[in-house]
Amino acid sequence: MIRVLVAGLGNMGRSHALAYHRDPAFELVGLVNRSAPTLDAGLAGYEVTADFHEALARLKPDLVCVSTYSDSHADYGSAAMEA
Repeated sequence: MIRVLVAGLGNMGRSHALAYHRDPAFELVGLVNRSAPTLDAGLAGYEVTADFHEALARLKPDLVCVSTYSDSHADYGSAAMEA
């Protein structure tokens, strides 16, 4: 099973998170968003944190889905690859 962290819960991030939630090959280990979102019923039980770097270090995902604004992609992508 592949452990996934989804960063960003706008339309695209929610869509990706729900897809990982539904696929038995993946374990959605956490969600990252700058503010506290209202989660869809399928995502309601998942932890949401505002600190990407803390979530990455603590949850130790195998895969990171970056669905944030493009100005954070380089930082988040580099941190994920280093982890």
